Amino acid sequence: MASVVLVVGLLGAFGLLVASAKTSSATRAREGATNLAREILEDSRTIPFSEVSTSIGERLQQLPALAPKPPGPGWQIERRGYTYTVTVEECVIDDPKDGLGAHDSTYCPNQEQGTADATPIDIKRVTATIVWVAQGRSHEVKQVATLGSAGDELGLNTSGLKLVSTTPITSIENPTAPTISSSVTTLTFSVTAPKAATAVIWSLDGVTQSTAAEQKSGTTEWTFSWTISGVSDGTYEVGAQAEQANGVIGPAVSIPVQLIRSVPAAPSEVMGGFNSIYVSSESKTTQVAELEWRANSERNVIGYRVYNPSGKEVCPGSPSTLSLELSCIDFSPPEMTASNLTYSVVALYRNASGAVAEGPATKFTLVGATSNTYTLAPSTGNTGTNCEKFAKKDMLLTYTPGSDTTAATSVVFCSNAFAAGETVMFGGTLTAYLADESSKSCPIKGELVLNGKTTGPAPVERELTAKSGVKAIEFPFASTGTIEPGVGGRLEVLLIWGTGCNSETKLHYGSSTFPSFFRTAPKPGLVAPNPPPSLTVAPQPDGSAILTWTAPSGGAPVSFYRIYRDGKLYTKRWDTANATELSDTDVERTGPHTYYITAVSSSMDESGFIGPVTG
Repeated sequence: MASVVLVVGLLGAFGLLVASAKTSSATRAREGATNLAREILEDSRTIPFSEVSTSIGERLQQLPALAPKPPGPGWQIERRGYTYTVTVEECVIDDPKDGLGAHDSTYCPNQEQGTADATPIDIKRVTATIVWVAQGRSHEVKQVATLGSAGDELGLNTSGLKLVSTTPITSIENPTAPTISSSVTTLTFSVTAPKAATAVIWSLDGVTQSTAAEQKSGTTEWTFSWTISGVSDGTYEVGAQAEQANGVIGPAVSIPVQLIRSVPAAPSEVMGGFNSIYVSSESKTTQVAELEWRANSERNVIGYRVYNPSGKEVCPGSPSTLSLELSCIDFSPPEMTASNLTYSVVALYRNASGAVAEGPATKFTLVGATSNTYTLAPSTGNTGTNCEKFAKKDMLLTYTPGSDTTAATSVVFCSNAFAAGETVMFGGTLTAYLADESSKSCPIKGELVLNGKTTGPAPVERELTAKSGVKAIEFPFASTGTIEPGVGGRLEVLLIWGTGCNSETKLHYGSSTFPSFFRTAPKPGLVAPNPPPSLTVAPQPDGSAILTWTAPSGGAPVSFYRIYRDGKLYTKRWDTANATELSDTDVERTGPHTYYITAVSSSMDESGFIGPVTG
């Protein structure tokens, strides 16, 4: 049984992209869709002609390679990591060569009927439509096969498809693969079809155009005009195929048309923030900056770049690399307390000369953190109810350095009294300028206390070597969260001299040369959502698993959820919508997986992990 497949795909639609970014996800997705449509039509030929009917989709789904995956509403097939939604339609054509008969709803539309043919089912047309979502946009590929019962070759061939004119008029360097870089509003194409053709069907990217084709009087040349005003730049496929009086559609010819007239818009819906993730092991988190954005609608976008506040490219990391990823992780972000936290996101395209160029940037400023810095100063305002331990000295937010002061005993420094509603991070770093002028080493222990009562983080121990001279010694106290000390409350930093220390152990403060100070841990400007309270995993017979969870209550609003499979490393995660169910269609599954879930806000603050749950 012979047939001719009408292929109106987009194999050439990304011709230039393939040369520069062969592995781009968009190209792989479209190639996968085109190959899947071709496979479906090839398999439809294996079904006996008499059994090709409106239920052909159900017959095709019985083939192992075309079985629905994952199971669910509609016909969906997993290929190359993409989920394709498949629709197959069939209709009947009555060939007038043996007369016309009566038609019902199974016949292709716009056919004449008659009474001369008792068996008018002569030809069957099968149409495969593949739809998928990539880079935030919906795409479609459509292919057609015409099946005959007698095995004869069907359809008329067209030839010579080319661009013949433009409005306004401009030069056409390559009419069979034109590039339009000027302010042209209309493109007119022509194709040659046999005299027996009653119409020519024109298409753009596999979509039939509503504009009727026009035949030049007395010739076999047919023309089609495409208005490109308002059309996104990019590469398109223009196709043409001849149609006979009996409704048989012949094979298609197509050419790529590249539009390069303007730059893409700045990326939209950018969101981002600081986050702590597991990078190389699950024993320690790394603070990073994360950004995500919406895909540009323009078809000429070939990638995105992200620059950090200092202007360095952080994603994809190299000017020679093109990536259509819609997210970025900066593994070396600025400090949360830095004065500049503004990132730039740009879309990339190819200009008229073929060089990679950048569109306008979207600026996005991360929400950082606040931190109080207290200078150490002699006691001036301590009361009997605060700073009761050891010699009392003040930590002032503002202080004019004076002369050096030395101390040979343990001391405690107190902050200014807190106001109503003021909060601090119960942690931070003391930078103390210390000297040991004696011949013995001197151990010193630092402690952080609130109001002389509440114990803070674990003490930090340091040791001064003998005859060390003046050195800046850091005592980093781990943060134990945000606290509200209360009106008049004070934060206290204790330095306790150990065995071996004597009057030659010196602490310098209030000096412009050695200004000892205490800086509280950064207090984030935003908080993470609460984690989902529960996660369940239900394995399915086909090897997939359905994950369900409960939305958290309270906390920051949830923007989306993150699923982690077989570990907490960032490489094992993927984002899912703000829903409470997900189907994990791991087609290579050889056993159960373990899953975790987190909730993420629009500022990328991520909740704690819920899990592991095995299934």
